[in-house]
Amino acid sequence: NGDGTDCANAVASAKLLDPDLPEVEDAADQYVVALKEVTSQIKGIYKYYEQEDYKDDNFAKGKAAHPALIAAFKDFKNVNDDFSSAVDKLEDQVAEQELAKLKGESGKEFDYFVVDSGIKAKKIKTLLKTKGFEEITADELTPLIEDFEKTIESLRVAGKSKASTSDLYAKSCEDFTKASKEMMRRIRDGRKFSDTERRQIAMGAGWMVEGSPDTVIKAYNDMIRSRSFTRF
Repeated sequence: NGDGTDCANAVASAKLLDPDLPEVEDAADQYVVALKEVTSQIKGIYKYYEQEDYKDDNFAKGKAAHPALIAAFKDFKNVNDDFSSAVDKLEDQVAEQELAKLKGESGKEFDYFVVDSGIKAKKIKTLLKTKGFEEITADELTPLIEDFEKTIESLRVAGKSKASTSDLYAKSCEDFTKASKEMMRRIRDGRKFSDTERRQIAMGAGWMVEGSPDTVIKAYNDMIRSRSFTRF
């Protein structure tokens, strides 16, 4: 939807803020250019396929458009990866600084564990981003899950005075733990995805498949969204 203008405007607004971050801002500018190009390529061919015009020219227009479309997708993927990596590094730095600030501060125990839970959950998500599902082992995943789980136990205790907000966030953390454990068990037991499950994953419905990386990522995103209700 759209042509990328909303993203371009967001990037322009962010660049006016302090501090200056030349490398990240440059990556953001490249992202906007690549986004607009791939969007333009998609829009240029969308109606052709939507209206099945390929039946009238034996796919001539589709074949002609294909190289530029694929090149735009590849360029966008590369630029998106670079931009995401730059933002991830900044996010990690901010989280670690925030954690250090909260450590030992009276009355801030719950806030501390909220930040810590985000850092530890991201380690699991990052493992999924940097390694293919087939390459991950239960031995490297299990300690990350256990470490995250300990933090959630502490968060539960510290959040007793903030029941309404802490319960919602803690529940989303537990859902993330559950999804991560299901994936770990699938890996540990060597349980391959069935044909039906592979089709679901290929069609973008992998979050419905127990033990899939998509389920873990969805649980992670839900957890991050629920964190907005715990602002401190």
